[in-house]
Amino acid sequence: MISLLLFVIGCYVLAAVSVHLYYRMCQHQQAEKHYVLLADQPHEQMEWIMRSMHSFSKWMGIPVHVTIVPSVHCYELSFMADRWSSQWFPIQINQQASTPAHAIVVDLNKEQDLCKLPF
Repeated sequence: MISLLLFVIGCYVLAAVSVHLYYRMCQHQQAEKHYVLLADQPHEQMEWIMRSMHSFSKWMGIPVHVTIVPSVHCYELSFMADRWSSQWFPIQINQQASTPAHAIVVDLNKEQDLCKLPF
């Protein structure tokens, strides 16, 4: 009876160890997601977008990098981006829309582009 119980517990431990090892091996293969957000009035929607991206990044374990391209310079947006960068993930503010090849460009003014966001 005790040997059967130890065998079952050993199987559970072996399964848990194998899942953790598989996760560690596959973790380095996940690429960082880079989002470029184009916005006319960036400070209106940006708070909930950044919070949602942060929860997505933590939940899925995928690092996120965000570049915000506002149409007008906004002091509040730069203050928010500095605060979020220190707490969550790297956020940059560029006045020009120069995007890397692997970046996902999202125009926040178009509803069809909002489906590109991870939430």
